[in-house]
Amino acid sequence: MRRLQKAISFLSMGIMAISIFVSCDKDFATIDSDLINEDTFNFDTDKDVLNVKAYNRSFDNKPVQTNTLPYNLLGYFVDPVFGSSEAGFVTQITPASYNPIFGENVEIDSVILTLPYFSTIIGTEEDGSLFRLDSVYGSEPIKISIYENAYFLRNIDPNGENIDTPQKYYSNASDGYSQIPVELLQSAEIYDTIGFKPQETEIRFRDTVGAVVDRLNPAMRVHLETGFWKNKIIDKQGDPVLSNASNFRNYFRGLYFKAESINNEGTLISLNLASSGTGITIYYKRDPAEDGAERISASFDLNFTGTRFNVLSPIETPIPSDEINGDDRLYLKGGQGSMAVIELFGGENEDDIPELNEFESYRREFSEVDADGEFVRAKKIINEANLVFYVDEDVDQTYISDRIYLYDLENNVPLIDFSTDYSGGTSPLTYRSIHLGPLQREGEELDGKGIKYKVRITDHVRNLLLGNGENIKLGLTVSSNLRIDDIFDSQNTSGRAPADVLNDPSNGGLAISSILTPKNVVLHGSTESNGVKKLELEIYYTDPEVNY
Repeated sequence: MRRLQKAISFLSMGIMAISIFVSCDKDFATIDSDLINEDTFNFDTDKDVLNVKAYNRSFDNKPVQTNTLPYNLLGYFVDPVFGSSEAGFVTQITPASYNPIFGENVEIDSVILTLPYFSTIIGTEEDGSLFRLDSVYGSEPIKISIYENAYFLRNIDPNGENIDTPQKYYSNASDGYSQIPVELLQSAEIYDTIGFKPQETEIRFRDTVGAVVDRLNPAMRVHLETGFWKNKIIDKQGDPVLSNASNFRNYFRGLYFKAESINNEGTLISLNLASSGTGITIYYKRDPAEDGAERISASFDLNFTGTRFNVLSPIETPIPSDEINGDDRLYLKGGQGSMAVIELFGGENEDDIPELNEFESYRREFSEVDADGEFVRAKKIINEANLVFYVDEDVDQTYISDRIYLYDLENNVPLIDFSTDYSGGTSPLTYRSIHLGPLQREGEELDGKGIKYKVRITDHVRNLLLGNGENIKLGLTVSSNLRIDDIFDSQNTSGRAPADVLNDPSNGGLAISSILTPKNVVLHGSTESNGVKKLELEIYYTDPEVNY
Protein backbone atom coordinates (compact mmCIF):
# COMPACT_ATOMS: atom_id res chain seq x y z
CA MET A 1 0.00 0.00 0.00
CA ARG A 2 3.08 2.30 -0.09
CA ARG A 3 2.04 3.69 -3.45
CA LEU A 4 -1.45 4.54 -2.23
CA GLN A 5 -0.17 6.33 0.87
CA LYS A 6 2.36 8.18 -1.27
CA ALA A 7 -0.37 9.27 -3.67
CA ILE A 8 -2.57 10.57 -0.85
CA SER A 9 0.35 12.49 0.63
CA PHE A 10 1.16 14.24 -2.61
CA LEU A 11 -2.50 14.87 -3.37
CA SER A 12 -2.53 17.07 -0.26
CA MET A 13 0.62 18.87 -1.44
CA GLY A 14 -0.90 19.40 -4.89
CA ILE A 15 -4.10 20.84 -3.42
CA MET A 16 -2.08 23.23 -1.25
CA ALA A 17 -0.18 24.46 -4.31
CA ILE A 18 -3.39 24.93 -6.23
CA SER A 19 -4.99 26.89 -3.41
CA ILE A 20 -2.08 29.39 -3.56
CA PHE A 21 -2.56 29.90 -7.29
CA VAL A 22 -6.29 30.50 -7.08
CA SER A 23 -6.24 32.81 -4.06
CA CYS A 24 -6.87 35.80 -6.32
CA ASP A 25 -10.06 34.20 -7.64
CA LYS A 26 -11.62 31.29 -5.79
CA ASP A 27 -14.61 30.89 -8.08
CA PHE A 28 -13.17 28.13 -10.25
CA ALA A 29 -15.84 26.28 -12.21
CA THR A 30 -15.82 22.58 -13.07
CA ILE A 31 -14.92 22.15 -16.73
CA ASP A 32 -17.37 20.10 -18.78
CA SER A 33 -16.40 21.30 -22.23
CA ASP A 34 -13.54 22.97 -24.06
CA LEU A 35 -14.85 26.39 -23.06
CA ILE A 36 -13.73 28.33 -19.98
CA ASN A 37 -14.82 31.84 -19.08
CA GLU A 38 -11.41 33.54 -19.23
CA ASP A 39 -12.87 36.93 -18.24
CA THR A 40 -13.26 35.65 -14.69
CA PHE A 41 -9.50 35.54 -13.97
CA ASN A 42 -6.19 36.69 -15.36
CA PHE A 43 -5.00 33.18 -16.31
CA ASP A 44 -4.31 31.49 -19.61
CA THR A 45 -6.34 28.30 -20.00
CA ASP A 46 -5.68 25.40 -22.30
CA LYS A 47 -6.39 21.77 -23.02
CA ASP A 48 -3.97 18.97 -23.85
CA VAL A 49 -4.96 15.63 -25.38
CA LEU A 50 -2.51 12.83 -24.69
CA ASN A 51 -2.19 9.26 -25.87
CA VAL A 52 -2.91 6.36 -23.57
CA LYS A 53 -2.43 2.65 -24.07
CA ALA A 54 -5.40 0.34 -23.49
CA TYR A 55 -5.57 -3.40 -24.02
CA ASN A 56 -7.81 -6.33 -23.16
CA ARG A 57 -7.41 -8.83 -20.36
CA SER A 58 -9.55 -11.96 -20.69
CA PHE A 59 -10.41 -14.44 -17.93
CA ASP A 60 -11.23 -17.34 -20.25
CA ASN A 61 -8.56 -19.50 -18.54
CA LYS A 62 -8.20 -17.48 -15.33
CA PRO A 63 -10.76 -18.45 -12.68
CA VAL A 64 -11.77 -15.64 -10.33
CA GLN A 65 -12.32 -15.79 -6.58
CA THR A 66 -16.05 -15.95 -5.78
CA ASN A 67 -16.36 -16.70 -2.05
CA THR A 68 -16.38 -12.99 -1.12
CA LEU A 69 -19.43 -12.03 -3.21
CA PRO A 70 -22.24 -10.26 -1.34
CA TYR A 71 -24.82 -12.16 -3.38
CA ASN A 72 -24.80 -14.96 -5.94
CA LEU A 73 -25.84 -15.81 -9.49
CA LEU A 74 -27.88 -18.80 -10.63
CA GLY A 75 -28.95 -19.63 -14.17
CA TYR A 76 -27.99 -19.77 -17.81
CA PHE A 77 -27.30 -16.61 -19.82
CA VAL A 78 -27.09 -16.13 -23.58
CA ASP A 79 -25.01 -13.09 -24.53
CA PRO A 80 -25.37 -12.04 -28.20
CA VAL A 81 -21.79 -10.70 -28.18
CA PHE A 82 -19.80 -13.06 -25.93
CA GLY A 83 -21.77 -16.33 -26.08
CA SER A 84 -23.50 -18.36 -23.38
CA SER A 85 -22.51 -19.02 -19.76
CA GLU A 86 -23.75 -20.93 -16.71
CA ALA A 87 -23.80 -19.92 -13.05
CA GLY A 88 -24.34 -22.15 -10.03
CA PHE A 89 -23.26 -21.94 -6.40
CA VAL A 90 -22.10 -24.03 -3.47
CA THR A 91 -23.19 -23.09 0.04
CA GLN A 92 -22.84 -24.36 3.56
CA ILE A 93 -25.97 -24.97 5.64
CA THR A 94 -26.36 -23.65 9.18
CA PRO A 95 -29.14 -24.73 11.59
CA ALA A 96 -31.02 -22.05 13.49
CA SER A 97 -30.05 -23.78 16.75
CA TYR A 98 -27.91 -26.67 17.93
CA ASN A 99 -28.93 -29.69 20.05
CA PRO A 100 -32.53 -29.40 18.84
CA ILE A 101 -35.29 -31.42 20.53
CA PHE A 102 -37.75 -32.47 17.86
CA GLY A 103 -39.87 -34.72 20.11
CA GLU A 104 -41.31 -38.18 19.74
CA ASN A 105 -42.84 -39.84 16.69
CA VAL A 106 -41.92 -36.99 14.38
CA GLU A 107 -43.55 -36.91 10.95
CA ILE A 108 -42.53 -34.30 8.40
CA ASP A 109 -45.37 -32.44 6.69
CA SER A 110 -43.20 -30.58 4.17
CA VAL A 111 -39.75 -29.13 3.51
CA ILE A 112 -39.73 -25.72 1.84
CA LEU A 113 -36.77 -24.01 0.16
CA THR A 114 -37.11 -20.22 -0.16
CA LEU A 115 -34.75 -18.02 -2.18
CA PRO A 116 -36.05 -14.41 -2.45
CA TYR A 117 -35.41 -12.45 -5.63
CA PHE A 118 -34.33 -8.82 -5.77
CA SER A 119 -37.61 -7.01 -6.44
CA THR A 120 -39.28 -3.59 -6.30
CA ILE A 121 -42.89 -2.73 -5.44
CA ILE A 122 -44.48 -0.94 -8.40
CA GLY A 123 -48.11 -0.82 -7.29
CA THR A 124 -50.90 -2.37 -5.26
CA GLU A 125 -54.02 -4.38 -5.87
CA GLU A 126 -56.87 -5.61 -3.69
CA ASP A 127 -55.01 -8.54 -2.12
CA GLY A 128 -51.50 -7.12 -1.95
CA SER A 129 -48.60 -5.59 -3.84
CA LEU A 130 -47.40 -5.71 -7.44
CA PHE A 131 -43.68 -6.28 -8.03
CA ARG A 132 -41.01 -5.91 -10.68
CA LEU A 133 -38.08 -8.32 -10.56
CA ASP A 134 -34.62 -6.74 -10.53
CA SER A 135 -31.36 -8.37 -11.64
CA VAL A 136 -33.03 -11.00 -13.82
CA TYR A 137 -31.49 -11.45 -17.27
CA GLY A 138 -33.31 -13.39 -19.97
CA SER A 139 -36.80 -14.85 -20.00
CA GLU A 140 -36.54 -18.51 -21.01
CA PRO A 141 -36.96 -21.51 -18.66
CA ILE A 142 -33.97 -23.40 -17.26
CA LYS A 143 -33.28 -26.67 -15.47
CA ILE A 144 -32.25 -26.40 -11.81
CA SER A 145 -30.78 -29.30 -9.84
CA ILE A 146 -29.80 -29.32 -6.16
CA TYR A 147 -27.19 -31.77 -4.87
CA GLU A 148 -25.81 -32.62 -1.49
CA ASN A 149 -22.17 -31.53 -1.43
CA ALA A 150 -19.75 -34.05 0.12
CA TYR A 151 -16.63 -31.85 -0.13
CA PHE A 152 -15.53 -30.27 3.15
CA LEU A 153 -15.40 -26.46 2.86
CA ARG A 154 -12.56 -25.09 4.97
CA ASN A 155 -12.53 -21.64 6.53
CA ILE A 156 -8.72 -21.49 6.83
CA ASP A 157 -6.16 -22.12 4.10
CA PRO A 158 -3.68 -24.74 5.41
CA ASN A 159 -1.16 -23.56 2.80
CA GLY A 160 -1.63 -19.86 3.53
CA GLU A 161 1.06 -17.40 4.58
CA ASN A 162 -0.38 -17.17 8.10
CA ILE A 163 -2.16 -19.61 10.38
CA ASP A 164 -5.39 -17.64 9.96
CA THR A 165 -5.24 -17.00 6.18
CA PRO A 166 -8.83 -17.36 4.88
CA GLN A 167 -9.48 -20.11 2.35
CA LYS A 168 -10.33 -18.87 -1.14
CA TYR A 169 -12.69 -20.59 -3.56
CA TYR A 170 -12.84 -19.89 -7.27
CA SER A 171 -15.28 -19.84 -10.16
CA ASN A 172 -13.95 -23.14 -11.55
CA ALA A 173 -14.99 -24.96 -8.33
CA SER A 174 -11.47 -25.14 -6.94
CA ASP A 175 -9.66 -23.99 -3.81
CA GLY A 176 -6.79 -22.56 -5.86
CA TYR A 177 -4.75 -25.74 -5.52
CA SER A 178 -6.96 -28.47 -6.93
CA GLN A 179 -10.37 -28.98 -8.50
CA ILE A 180 -13.23 -30.17 -6.30
CA PRO A 181 -14.23 -33.57 -7.73
CA VAL A 182 -17.63 -33.54 -9.45
CA GLU A 183 -18.63 -36.73 -7.63
CA LEU A 184 -18.26 -34.88 -4.34
CA LEU A 185 -20.05 -31.71 -5.47
CA GLN A 186 -22.88 -33.85 -6.82
CA SER A 187 -22.84 -36.69 -4.29
CA ALA A 188 -26.64 -37.05 -4.19
CA GLU A 189 -29.39 -35.24 -6.09
CA ILE A 190 -32.11 -34.02 -3.75
CA TYR A 191 -34.15 -31.89 -6.17
CA ASP A 192 -34.52 -31.07 -9.85
CA THR A 193 -36.97 -29.19 -12.00
CA ILE A 194 -37.17 -28.61 -15.73
CA GLY A 195 -38.84 -25.47 -16.99
CA PHE A 196 -38.10 -23.14 -14.07
CA LYS A 197 -38.78 -19.42 -14.59
CA PRO A 198 -38.71 -16.74 -11.88
CA GLN A 199 -42.15 -15.23 -11.25
CA GLU A 200 -42.74 -11.62 -10.25
CA THR A 201 -45.91 -12.37 -8.30
CA GLU A 202 -46.24 -11.91 -4.55
CA ILE A 203 -46.58 -15.19 -2.63
CA ARG A 204 -49.83 -15.15 -0.62
CA PHE A 205 -50.95 -17.58 2.06
CA ARG A 206 -54.68 -18.00 2.56
CA ASP A 207 -56.84 -19.57 5.25
CA THR A 208 -59.62 -22.08 4.68
CA VAL A 209 -62.05 -19.38 3.56
CA GLY A 210 -59.60 -17.77 1.13
CA ALA A 211 -58.52 -14.76 3.16
CA VAL A 212 -54.87 -13.71 2.88
CA VAL A 213 -53.10 -14.33 6.20
CA ASP A 214 -49.47 -13.82 5.17
CA ARG A 215 -47.36 -12.62 2.26
CA LEU A 216 -43.85 -13.04 0.89
CA ASN A 217 -42.05 -10.95 -1.70
CA PRO A 218 -41.38 -12.79 -4.99
CA ALA A 219 -39.12 -15.79 -4.39
CA MET A 220 -38.10 -19.19 -5.63
CA ARG A 221 -40.17 -21.35 -3.26
CA VAL A 222 -40.15 -25.10 -3.86
CA HIS A 223 -41.01 -28.28 -1.97
CA LEU A 224 -38.11 -30.65 -1.29
CA GLU A 225 -38.38 -34.40 -0.80
CA THR A 226 -39.06 -35.08 2.89
CA GLY A 227 -37.23 -38.41 3.28
CA PHE A 228 -33.78 -36.89 2.78
CA TRP A 229 -34.34 -34.28 5.50
CA LYS A 230 -35.83 -36.75 7.97
CA ASN A 231 -32.77 -38.99 7.66
CA LYS A 232 -30.31 -36.09 7.58
CA ILE A 233 -31.74 -33.87 10.33
CA ILE A 234 -34.73 -35.17 12.31
CA ASP A 235 -33.40 -38.68 12.94
CA LYS A 236 -30.13 -37.20 14.27
CA GLN A 237 -31.79 -35.78 17.39
CA GLY A 238 -29.34 -36.20 20.28
CA ASP A 239 -26.45 -37.05 17.96
CA PRO A 240 -23.20 -35.05 18.34
CA VAL A 241 -23.43 -34.03 14.66
CA LEU A 242 -26.16 -31.56 15.64
CA SER A 243 -24.39 -30.31 18.77
CA ASN A 244 -22.22 -27.51 17.34
CA ALA A 245 -21.19 -25.72 14.14
CA SER A 246 -17.93 -27.62 13.65
CA ASN A 247 -19.54 -31.05 13.93
CA PHE A 248 -22.51 -30.07 11.79
CA ARG A 249 -20.48 -28.62 8.92
CA ASN A 250 -18.30 -31.70 8.79
CA TYR A 251 -21.40 -33.92 8.83
CA PHE A 252 -23.59 -31.94 6.39
CA ARG A 253 -21.19 -30.20 4.02
CA GLY A 254 -23.72 -28.10 2.17
CA LEU A 255 -25.59 -27.95 -1.12
CA TYR A 256 -24.66 -27.36 -4.74
CA PHE A 257 -27.20 -25.51 -6.92
CA LYS A 258 -26.63 -26.22 -10.61
CA ALA A 259 -28.36 -24.54 -13.57
CA GLU A 260 -28.53 -25.79 -17.15
CA SER A 261 -30.05 -24.51 -20.37
CA ILE A 262 -33.07 -25.81 -22.22
CA ASN A 263 -32.56 -25.60 -26.00
CA ASN A 264 -29.55 -23.30 -25.50
CA GLU A 265 -31.71 -20.57 -23.94
CA GLY A 266 -32.30 -19.52 -20.39
CA THR A 267 -32.46 -16.96 -17.58
CA LEU A 268 -29.91 -15.72 -15.05
CA ILE A 269 -31.00 -14.60 -11.56
CA SER A 270 -29.24 -12.69 -8.78
CA LEU A 271 -30.00 -14.10 -5.31
CA ASN A 272 -29.26 -12.61 -1.90
CA LEU A 273 -28.72 -15.73 0.20
CA ALA A 274 -27.95 -13.63 3.29
CA SER A 275 -31.36 -11.90 3.30
CA SER A 276 -34.04 -12.65 5.86
CA GLY A 277 -36.50 -15.31 4.75
CA THR A 278 -33.83 -17.22 2.83
CA GLY A 279 -33.30 -20.86 3.76
CA ILE A 280 -34.92 -24.24 4.27
CA THR A 281 -37.78 -24.87 6.71
CA ILE A 282 -38.79 -28.35 7.89
CA TYR A 283 -42.44 -28.42 8.97
CA TYR A 284 -43.34 -31.41 11.15
CA LYS A 285 -45.69 -32.82 13.80
CA ARG A 286 -44.75 -34.55 17.05
CA ASP A 287 -46.49 -36.24 19.97
CA PRO A 288 -47.84 -34.00 22.73
CA ALA A 289 -46.52 -34.12 26.28
CA GLU A 290 -49.90 -35.36 27.57
CA ASP A 291 -51.69 -38.49 26.42
CA GLY A 292 -54.78 -37.86 24.37
CA ALA A 293 -53.88 -34.33 23.34
CA GLU A 294 -53.58 -33.27 19.70
CA ARG A 295 -50.24 -33.68 17.99
CA ILE A 296 -48.12 -30.52 17.99
CA SER A 297 -47.05 -28.69 14.82
CA ALA A 298 -43.52 -27.30 14.79
CA SER A 299 -40.78 -26.22 12.39
CA PHE A 300 -37.00 -26.14 12.17
CA ASP A 301 -35.01 -23.65 10.07
CA LEU A 302 -31.69 -23.91 8.29
CA ASN A 303 -30.02 -20.97 6.54
CA PHE A 304 -27.17 -20.43 4.09
CA THR A 305 -24.63 -18.63 6.29
CA GLY A 306 -21.02 -19.76 6.19
CA THR A 307 -18.81 -20.40 3.18
CA ARG A 308 -20.50 -19.83 -0.16
CA PHE A 309 -19.08 -19.43 -3.67
CA ASN A 310 -20.24 -19.20 -7.26
CA VAL A 311 -19.31 -21.68 -9.98
CA LEU A 312 -19.12 -19.81 -13.30
CA SER A 313 -18.32 -20.85 -16.84
CA PRO A 314 -15.85 -18.59 -18.72
CA ILE A 315 -16.72 -16.62 -21.84
CA GLU A 316 -16.76 -18.51 -25.14
CA THR A 317 -15.52 -15.73 -27.43
CA PRO A 318 -11.72 -15.31 -27.82
CA ILE A 319 -10.61 -11.80 -26.81
CA PRO A 320 -7.59 -10.20 -28.58
CA SER A 321 -4.91 -8.56 -26.44
CA ASP A 322 -1.96 -6.45 -27.61
CA GLU A 323 -0.09 -5.23 -24.54
CA ILE A 324 2.60 -3.57 -26.67
CA ASN A 325 0.55 -1.41 -29.04
CA GLY A 326 -2.88 -1.43 -27.41
CA ASP A 327 -6.13 -2.84 -28.81
CA ASP A 328 -8.51 -1.45 -31.41
CA ARG A 329 -11.56 -2.47 -29.35
CA LEU A 330 -11.93 -2.96 -25.59
CA TYR A 331 -14.18 -5.86 -24.58
CA LEU A 332 -15.69 -5.57 -21.10
CA LYS A 333 -17.77 -8.52 -19.92
CA GLY A 334 -19.07 -9.41 -16.47
CA GLY A 335 -18.80 -12.73 -14.64
CA GLN A 336 -15.63 -14.65 -15.48
CA GLY A 337 -15.41 -12.44 -18.54
CA SER A 338 -12.95 -9.76 -19.58
CA MET A 339 -11.72 -6.28 -18.65
CA ALA A 340 -9.31 -3.66 -20.00
CA VAL A 341 -6.00 -2.34 -18.68
CA ILE A 342 -5.34 1.38 -19.09
CA GLU A 343 -1.81 2.82 -19.04
CA LEU A 344 -1.56 6.62 -18.93
CA PHE A 345 1.50 8.15 -20.62
CA GLY A 346 2.32 4.72 -22.06
CA GLY A 347 2.83 3.32 -18.55
CA GLU A 348 6.03 5.29 -17.96
CA ASN A 349 7.05 6.42 -14.47
CA GLU A 350 8.99 9.18 -12.72
CA ASP A 351 12.02 6.95 -12.12
CA ASP A 352 12.74 6.55 -15.84
CA ILE A 353 15.22 8.73 -17.76
CA PRO A 354 13.48 12.11 -18.33
CA GLU A 355 14.85 12.65 -21.84
CA LEU A 356 13.36 9.34 -23.01
CA ASN A 357 10.18 9.52 -20.98
CA GLU A 358 6.93 11.12 -22.14
CA PHE A 359 5.46 11.09 -18.64
CA GLU A 360 8.46 12.68 -16.87
CA SER A 361 8.89 15.30 -19.58
CA TYR A 362 5.24 16.28 -19.43
CA ARG A 363 5.27 16.25 -15.61
CA ARG A 364 8.09 18.82 -15.59
CA GLU A 365 5.95 21.20 -17.61
CA PHE A 366 3.55 21.25 -14.66
CA SER A 367 5.92 20.96 -11.70
CA GLU A 368 9.30 22.10 -10.50
CA VAL A 369 11.29 19.14 -9.18
CA ASP A 370 14.57 18.78 -7.32
CA ALA A 371 17.72 16.92 -8.42
CA ASP A 372 16.13 13.61 -7.36
CA GLY A 373 12.98 14.25 -9.36
CA GLU A 374 10.90 14.95 -6.23
CA PHE A 375 8.08 17.48 -6.41
CA VAL A 376 8.95 21.03 -5.19
CA ARG A 377 6.13 23.28 -6.40
CA ALA A 378 3.41 23.49 -9.04
CA LYS A 379 3.84 25.60 -12.19
CA LYS A 380 0.32 25.09 -13.56
CA ILE A 381 -3.14 24.37 -12.19
CA ILE A 382 -4.94 21.21 -13.34
CA ASN A 383 -8.65 22.01 -13.53
CA GLU A 384 -9.91 18.69 -14.83
CA ALA A 385 -8.69 15.45 -16.39
CA ASN A 386 -10.92 12.97 -18.20
CA LEU A 387 -10.94 9.71 -20.07
CA VAL A 388 -13.81 9.47 -22.56
CA PHE A 389 -14.74 5.95 -23.64
CA TYR A 390 -16.81 5.77 -26.83
CA VAL A 391 -19.14 2.80 -27.32
CA ASP A 392 -18.85 0.76 -30.50
CA GLU A 393 -22.39 1.46 -31.71
CA ASP A 394 -22.26 -1.29 -34.33
CA VAL A 395 -22.21 -3.99 -31.61
CA ASP A 396 -25.43 -5.42 -30.11
CA GLN A 397 -26.41 -3.40 -27.02
CA THR A 398 -29.13 -5.64 -25.58
CA TYR A 399 -27.19 -6.11 -22.34
CA ILE A 400 -25.00 -3.00 -22.35
CA SER A 401 -23.80 -1.93 -18.90
CA ASP A 402 -24.94 1.44 -17.57
CA ARG A 403 -21.85 1.78 -15.38
CA ILE A 404 -18.13 1.10 -15.74
CA TYR A 405 -15.49 1.08 -13.00
CA LEU A 406 -11.91 2.39 -13.23
CA TYR A 407 -9.57 1.47 -10.37
CA ASP A 408 -5.95 1.08 -9.25
CA LEU A 409 -5.08 -2.34 -10.65
CA GLU A 410 -1.73 -2.62 -8.88
CA ASN A 411 -2.96 -1.90 -5.35
CA ASN A 412 -6.52 -3.19 -5.90
CA VAL A 413 -8.22 -0.08 -4.55
CA PRO A 414 -10.45 2.67 -6.01
CA LEU A 415 -8.78 5.80 -7.32
CA ILE A 416 -8.52 8.92 -5.17
CA ASP A 417 -11.31 10.48 -7.24
CA PHE A 418 -13.66 7.75 -6.05
CA SER A 419 -13.11 8.63 -2.39
CA THR A 420 -13.64 12.37 -2.95
CA ASP A 421 -16.83 12.03 -5.03
CA TYR A 422 -20.02 12.00 -2.96
CA SER A 423 -22.44 12.55 -5.83
CA GLY A 424 -25.44 10.54 -6.89
CA GLY A 425 -26.85 9.24 -3.61
CA THR A 426 -27.01 5.45 -3.24
CA SER A 427 -28.69 4.50 -6.52
CA PRO A 428 -26.58 2.13 -8.67
CA LEU A 429 -27.34 4.32 -11.69
CA THR A 430 -25.98 7.54 -10.17
CA TYR A 431 -23.56 6.59 -7.35
CA ARG A 432 -20.18 8.38 -7.69
CA SER A 433 -21.39 9.80 -11.02
CA ILE A 434 -18.99 12.79 -11.21
CA HIS A 435 -15.97 10.49 -11.18
CA LEU A 436 -17.52 7.54 -13.01
CA GLY A 437 -20.04 9.03 -15.42
CA PRO A 438 -22.96 6.73 -16.31
CA LEU A 439 -23.57 5.64 -19.89
CA GLN A 440 -24.68 8.57 -22.00
CA ARG A 441 -27.47 7.56 -24.36
CA GLU A 442 -29.05 9.04 -27.46
CA GLY A 443 -31.69 11.60 -26.54
CA GLU A 444 -30.90 10.96 -22.86
CA GLU A 445 -33.57 8.25 -22.98
CA LEU A 446 -33.29 5.30 -20.57
CA ASP A 447 -33.43 2.88 -23.51
CA GLY A 448 -31.58 5.08 -26.00
CA LYS A 449 -28.55 3.80 -27.84
CA GLY A 450 -25.36 3.93 -25.76
CA ILE A 451 -22.83 6.56 -26.90
CA LYS A 452 -20.03 7.08 -24.34
CA TYR A 453 -18.85 7.15 -20.73
CA LYS A 454 -16.90 10.06 -19.24
CA VAL A 455 -14.54 9.12 -16.39
CA ARG A 456 -13.11 12.06 -14.47
CA ILE A 457 -9.68 11.38 -12.92
CA THR A 458 -8.64 14.90 -11.96
CA ASP A 459 -7.24 14.05 -8.51
CA HIS A 460 -5.37 11.05 -9.84
CA VAL A 461 -3.69 13.12 -12.56
CA ARG A 462 -2.89 15.88 -10.04
CA ASN A 463 -1.10 13.23 -7.97
CA LEU A 464 0.98 12.32 -11.00
CA LEU A 465 1.83 15.76 -12.37
CA LEU A 466 1.68 17.95 -9.23
CA GLY A 467 3.23 15.43 -6.85
CA ASN A 468 5.20 12.22 -6.70
CA GLY A 469 2.38 9.76 -7.42
CA GLU A 470 3.30 6.57 -9.27
CA ASN A 471 1.83 6.02 -12.72
CA ILE A 472 0.16 2.72 -11.93
CA LYS A 473 -1.88 0.58 -14.32
CA LEU A 474 -5.64 1.09 -14.18
CA GLY A 475 -8.29 -1.60 -14.46
CA LEU A 476 -11.56 -0.99 -16.34
CA THR A 477 -14.62 -3.23 -15.91
CA VAL A 478 -18.40 -3.19 -16.20
CA SER A 479 -20.17 -2.77 -12.87
CA SER A 480 -23.44 -4.01 -11.39
CA ASN A 481 -23.31 -1.63 -8.41
CA LEU A 482 -20.33 0.58 -7.57
CA ARG A 483 -21.22 0.59 -3.87
CA ILE A 484 -19.98 -3.00 -3.74
CA ASP A 485 -16.48 -1.78 -4.64
CA ASP A 486 -16.47 1.23 -2.31
CA ILE A 487 -13.96 0.17 0.36
CA PHE A 488 -13.39 3.85 1.27
CA ASP A 489 -16.94 4.47 2.53
CA SER A 490 -17.00 3.74 6.28
CA GLN A 491 -20.79 3.70 6.20
CA ASN A 492 -20.89 1.01 3.50
CA THR A 493 -20.37 -2.39 5.09
CA SER A 494 -20.76 -4.14 1.73
CA GLY A 495 -17.62 -2.60 0.19
CA ARG A 496 -15.17 -5.21 -1.07
CA ALA A 497 -11.71 -5.08 -2.62
CA PRO A 498 -11.21 -6.73 -6.05
CA ALA A 499 -11.22 -10.52 -6.13
CA ASP A 500 -8.14 -12.69 -6.63
CA VAL A 501 -7.48 -14.19 -10.07
CA LEU A 502 -5.80 -17.57 -10.66
CA ASN A 503 -3.09 -18.11 -13.29
CA ASP A 504 -2.48 -14.39 -13.59
CA PRO A 505 1.12 -13.17 -13.25
CA SER A 506 0.05 -9.49 -13.04
CA ASN A 507 -1.60 -10.07 -9.63
CA GLY A 508 -4.25 -7.47 -10.47
CA GLY A 509 -7.68 -8.33 -9.05
CA LEU A 510 -11.09 -8.25 -10.73
CA ALA A 511 -13.71 -5.84 -9.35
CA ILE A 512 -16.44 -7.64 -7.38
CA SER A 513 -19.25 -5.66 -9.02
CA SER A 514 -18.06 -6.93 -12.41
CA ILE A 515 -18.28 -10.58 -11.37
CA LEU A 516 -21.90 -10.03 -10.28
CA THR A 517 -23.28 -8.91 -13.63
CA PRO A 518 -23.56 -10.65 -17.01
CA LYS A 519 -23.68 -7.29 -18.82
CA ASN A 520 -21.09 -6.08 -21.30
CA VAL A 521 -19.90 -3.24 -23.47
CA VAL A 522 -17.51 -2.97 -26.42
CA LEU A 523 -15.55 0.29 -26.51
CA HIS A 524 -13.30 2.01 -29.01
CA GLY A 525 -9.69 1.48 -28.01
CA SER A 526 -6.48 3.50 -28.05
CA THR A 527 -5.24 2.79 -31.60
CA GLU A 528 -5.18 5.42 -34.35
CA SER A 529 -7.75 3.51 -36.42
CA ASN A 530 -10.50 4.74 -34.07
CA GLY A 531 -10.21 8.32 -35.39
CA VAL A 532 -12.16 10.86 -33.33
CA LYS A 533 -13.42 8.07 -31.04
CA LYS A 534 -9.94 7.02 -30.04
CA LEU A 535 -9.42 6.73 -26.28
CA GLU A 536 -7.31 9.68 -25.07
CA LEU A 537 -6.53 11.54 -21.86
CA GLU A 538 -7.92 15.09 -21.77
CA ILE A 539 -6.25 17.55 -19.38
CA TYR A 540 -7.68 21.04 -18.84
CA TYR A 541 -5.23 23.35 -17.09
CA THR A 542 -4.48 26.96 -16.24
CA ASP A 543 -1.07 28.57 -16.71
CA PRO A 544 -0.81 31.64 -14.42
CA GLU A 545 0.57 34.76 -16.13
CA VAL A 546 2.10 35.98 -12.88
CA ASN A 547 5.18 34.14 -11.58
CA TYR A 548 4.45 33.59 -7.90
